[in-house]
Amino acid sequence: MLKAIKMGTTKIKKVKKEIETLSSSLSSADAQQIFYDIVFRKKVEEGLKEADAGEMSDWNAFKKEMRSWYKSK
Repeated sequence: MLKAIKMGTTKIKKVKKEIETLSSSLSSADAQQIFYDIVFRKKVEEGLKEADAGEMSDWNAFKKEMRSWYKSK
């Protein structure tokens, strides 16, 4: 588990550095869209992991949560 956390932290630092490098040519709208795409993907991955573990929530509740989150962006 600790190894996975370290790998995740390393990946986050790498992505952060790449974004900082691109930030001079990246509009704030583009940066925000990238952020929301990453968060949306993460939420979907977490939902799929829960489903694989048999901890599936109601499909309609999941869709409602995703719509609510997506509208908030």
